Amino acid sequence: MIAPNGDVAPCPVTVETNVRANAVQSGLAKAWQVLHEHGCVACFSPCLVEQNYLFSLDPAVTILFVRRHLPRFA
Repeated sequence: MIAPNGDVAPCPVTVETNVRANAVQSGLAKAWQVLHEHGCVACFSPCLVEQNYLFSLDPAVTILFVRRHLPRFA
C-alpha cells in the first residue's frame, strides 16, 4: 500500500505501525524491495482472510467460494 505522502507499507491494516519505506524519498523500486522484509506470515484481519485464500489460486478454495456465494446472485 502506498499512502498519499509516499509511505509504503505491506498491509493497509497495519499501516500505522508497519511503514517500511517512503517511495518519494527512496524511489519506488527500493520501497517495493523493502516491502518484502516484514515478519507477517498470515493475515489476522478477518475481512482479508477469504481474499487471501482466493488469491492463493487453490482450485478447492475457488470452488468452495463459488458454491457459497453463487446462490446469492441466482
